[in-house]
Amino acid sequence: MRVLLIVRTVACAFFAWRLSASTPPSAPDLAEVFSRFALTDGLLAFALAVFIWTSGWHKGIAGLAALDAVMRLVAYRALAFAPGIPEFAVTLVLFAVMVAVFAFFWGVLDILEANRLHRETGSHGLGVVLCIAGVGAMALATGEFFVTPSLARYRELLSAGALLQALAMLAVVMLTGQKRGLQYALT
Repeated sequence: MRVLLIVRTVACAFFAWRLSASTPPSAPDLAEVFSRFALTDGLLAFALAVFIWTSGWHKGIAGLAALDAVMRLVAYRALAFAPGIPEFAVTLVLFAVMVAVFAFFWGVLDILEANRLHRETGSHGLGVVLCIAGVGAMALATGEFFVTPSLARYRELLSAGALLQALAMLAVVMLTGQKRGLQYALT
């Protein structure tokens, strides 16, 4: 599992860099990089969900990973196959709003799962990481509603989101080295 988490961390950091490197961004370029990120990260999240489920870990963690995978693969599918999203400003703004709503929802789920883990296990490690990631996702999503719609702003917010995810995954990787892994804390 650590290898999978490390691969996902590197992928998130790479895509954060790729998203921030496109200056000035064009809508099709930004959509292409983000769709590749959504596909790659969605597949890695799906593999992580399967691993967690088959390893006998808590089903809530497997459910979060599976939901994460589905949301990212839906975003990929929308960008890759829906006509007009990257070419027309209105559909790009609507897509960005949809991503923000999902990110906010995801942040709430992270915080709820962190609270449940703390109640059930008394462990602070993974719960703190989930809580910080959840608050960060909610802050980025809220920020998207208050910034002036522009490709540069969307690029910055998507880069920040991918970097936040990379840091959260890195924290989980570091936790798996303690106390015989996360399974110890979750069983």
